Amino acid sequence: MKKSILAIFTILLSLASQALLFSSEITIELGRKDRWKDLFFQENLIFEKGKWGDLDILLKDNEYESNNTSDCLIHFNQKNASDVTGNYSLSGNAQLSTSQKILGTAAYLFEESRNTITLKPLKKNALFQAGQIWGDFSIEFWINPLTLGDGEAILNWEGARIDNNRVVSQNIKCYIQNRKLHFDFHNIFVPPDAGDFKIELNGLDALIPEKWYHHLVRFKSDSGLLEYLVNGIPEDVKYATLNGKENSTICIPRTGTAYPGSIILGEKYSGFMDEFQILSRYNDSPKLKKYSSHRGEIMTKPFNLEYSGSWIYAILADENTPQDSKIFYYYRIANHLSGWNNLDNPWIEFSPGEFKNKVTAKYIQLRAILEPSGNLEHSPVLSFMGIIYEPDYPPPPPIEITAEPGNSSITLFWNPVFYQDIAGYLVYYGEAPGYYICQDSILGPSPIDAGLQTRFTVTGLQNGKLYYFSIVAYDSAEEPHKSVFSKEISARPSSLIHE
Repeated sequence: MKKSILAIFTILLSLASQALLFSSEITIELGRKDRWKDLFFQENLIFEKGKWGDLDILLKDNEYESNNTSDCLIHFNQKNASDVTGNYSLSGNAQLSTSQKILGTAAYLFEESRNTITLKPLKKNALFQAGQIWGDFSIEFWINPLTLGDGEAILNWEGARIDNNRVVSQNIKCYIQNRKLHFDFHNIFVPPDAGDFKIELNGLDALIPEKWYHHLVRFKSDSGLLEYLVNGIPEDVKYATLNGKENSTICIPRTGTAYPGSIILGEKYSGFMDEFQILSRYNDSPKLKKYSSHRGEIMTKPFNLEYSGSWIYAILADENTPQDSKIFYYYRIANHLSGWNNLDNPWIEFSPGEFKNKVTAKYIQLRAILEPSGNLEHSPVLSFMGIIYEPDYPPPPPIEITAEPGNSSITLFWNPVFYQDIAGYLVYYGEAPGYYICQDSILGPSPIDAGLQTRFTVTGLQNGKLYYFSIVAYDSAEEPHKSVFSKEISARPSSLIHE
């Protein structure tokens, strides 16, 4: 009776330990302290310090990009900003602001006469280099004025040319007057007689302090059209022609050789500036929205959940989708990496949270697509993703194994393994300890499948030979998971034993 109680207690203890060991959930984290290290593909996205002080994923904004028509491009994203094109050197002392910006990661703050930025042409092909003949051009920038005081200069360039044996001063100036921007082009456009020629562009609507505005001046050399636009809306249109009208002799813009002037930004200006750009073309499609219509995408590497048939309980996401921005989520699963890209493993769209239906696999890969808001002013923000799963662990090995010798046979006994999907047992046998390779039994070579039996006779063995046995449990997975080997036992069949 005591032995029976001890055996029952041993079995219950084994079951309890199995429950603790094999029912634990595991979480794979993406983001937060992980810092999204398990991404292997990303497109049109940036990583920015956000929630919890860790990296969030956002859409890449419409920050300008340099191309073969870029003459000057300054992002103002760092304390010592530079011209992306390399055509100009920068010097000055404006302040970096990461809180007030329109594109990129920062902007510059100018405070009256204390802050200016000077651009000096370096390369001979720079538009403001001495002696340059211009064709089409555009000058654009974003500003967020604070005071809008009369005389605050956004841009100022002074140079000189020599025509008809006289020095002719040249000047391009953008300044604030009556809460509007005004552009003066003095002797930049050169008439056929090389005389004085001044053309002005004036804003129509008063600007509002502490608000971002996009300003663009652009010129078409084939017609002499000179335009000034605020936030993409024309405010003034002039023709750089002899009579100021279309279909007249065009005055060609050029910089003189008498004085190599520099561009000064922010002279006596109070406010922020971002994305200053000069183009050697007529910009007919300025970037006025914070985001483009292009979506962003991430894709993770395939995650190994250890065993085929592992149960994926949930896929979590911490997101913020302002206005009508959106994040679409997808996963795909497989039990073999070799067939990962087959049509049998399509992307499946899901909503973050606990799965209603059971999802099992050995490998899982995630994908997320970020879409901007309809007005292109807001990006969704993804702060975290997590996969919660329970590995489909192999069953534990059988215990309490005993062997009973017989004539040309050994009968093995063991306690059943109580496991959720136990499917059977494999009987390994051999002629040396831990070396279970043998073909003596008429039932077949090692191992022999005993099914769900817990009493199994291995027949056809050689009497007198010592055999070593170990039992392995297996489950019902598509590719069965096998336990480790049980405790080894040995026995010797004998003709003296009659069954």
